Amino acid sequence: MELQNKATALWSNFLNVKMVQIRTFHMTWFAFFACFFAWFGIAPLMSVVRDELGLTPNQIGWAIIGSVSMTIFARLFIGWLCDRIGPRKSYTWLLIVGSLPVMGIGLAQSFETFLLFRVLIGGIGASFVITQYHTSVMFAPNVVGTANATSAGWGNLGGGVTQMRVVAHYACRPRNNQKGAKISEHGKGRAIDIAGFTLRNGATVSVLNDWSGSRYSQSLRKMHGAACGPFGTVLGPDANRFHRDHFHFDTARYRSGTYCR
Repeated sequence: MELQNKATALWSNFLNVKMVQIRTFHMTWFAFFACFFAWFGIAPLMSVVRDELGLTPNQIGWAIIGSVSMTIFARLFIGWLCDRIGPRKSYTWLLIVGSLPVMGIGLAQSFETFLLFRVLIGGIGASFVITQYHTSVMFAPNVVGTANATSAGWGNLGGGVTQMRVVAHYACRPRNNQKGAKISEHGKGRAIDIAGFTLRNGATVSVLNDWSGSRYSQSLRKMHGAACGPFGTVLGPDANRFHRDHFHFDTARYRSGTYCR
């Protein structure tokens, strides 16, 4: 049901990606997740960075302060930008621009360059504003609080996940590596396979070991279901033996709609 083009329910329509409101909900929380993953991704590597760049405790402290301070100003700007060009375009530009310092920090050779990229990465924290804006305009008053809290909560998980185990991305090969099969979406550069995650507390979540009968099983299944729609094909352990140990996501589009298994 919709009220003035706003969805009046979240959970009953949770997988109905034909609804623009639900489709937007999934895309915005996943984008928020990606931003938080990028924002906090350097944290588990700080011991390595400290030793390689010879950073002092004071310098590490300034890097943290700079990153958080940048977020404050970035959120003020992004709020204004959403009012001018809307949340969709704002998110697009934030993801594009934000990816540059995330890539650049790996090239840092001194405290100064590390600090510069760390501060710029802090701008990604403005994704919170866009996520809340997006869900607020898509859901009716009776459910907008739930939508805002859920999208923010799931997005914040990106700060808990510090590493993703990517087992395949671009590779020119047939589907499932079967001779004579059609070219895989991997061969077109439009697919990625993820086998697991490492959390900030050091815990490892594996698709192979945690899909069933684990404390993380429900989270993995929700993740799999939420990807249906934003991605054209989503495959997991229930699909076939070739995907028993990883998730497959690709952007292929079919006339019959999203293919999820």
